[in-house]
Amino acid sequence: MRGRIHDERGALRRRTLVVVPLLLGGVAVAGAYGARMMLSEDRSTGAGVVCWNGVAERTAADCSPLAGRAGLAWVFPSFDPDRLDCTDDLATGDGANLRPTSWTCNAQVGDNAVRITYYRMSDPQQAAAYQERRFGEPGGRTAVGSPVGPGEAPQQVWRGRVRGEFLVVAARTDVPFAVEVAAELPRARDRAVGTVRMRTGELRLRSTEAAGG
Repeated sequence: MRGRIHDERGALRRRTLVVVPLLLGGVAVAGAYGARMMLSEDRSTGAGVVCWNGVAERTAADCSPLAGRAGLAWVFPSFDPDRLDCTDDLATGDGANLRPTSWTCNAQVGDNAVRITYYRMSDPQQAAAYQERRFGEPGGRTAVGSPVGPGEAPQQVWRGRVRGEFLVVAARTDVPFAVEVAAELPRARDRAVGTVRMRTGELRLRSTEAAGG
């Protein structure tokens, strides 16, 4: 009788030892599966965005501010200094005290010379006050140039004649960028205005594609 009880206790211990590894193995498998699920969820929710300058970031708020020549070209796709006759105004000393970035492009509309200046404003409020001193309150058509993207670019527009030239100034209200078009004749000015292109929508983003593989 004692021998049978001893054998039964030994068998119970062996079955217990077998069950414990099985349980531990199951926990390990479940843990690995859960980790894979969490990793998959992290990858799907952290796709990220591609910013205006081609840099991948997690959100649009992480994108660097629009700046420099590349920022001008992004806001104004018509600004192409590699193809057009454009000059860096800061390199020549023009506008260096007021504008962190400024480029002037010379063009010909028929027999008339026109000048298009793309620039970044250091202080949009001060820039608007300066334009109001030149032209008065902004008015006329509310949009200048051709939009690149959905809708129209939010902007303030001033028109007038200054020192013998007919001017149009359009200052973006969403980003500190502006463009000025000047010509000796109003018709040439207006035709040149039609060549200006402005990007619309969320300017900080190049796309909402996944930022990583």
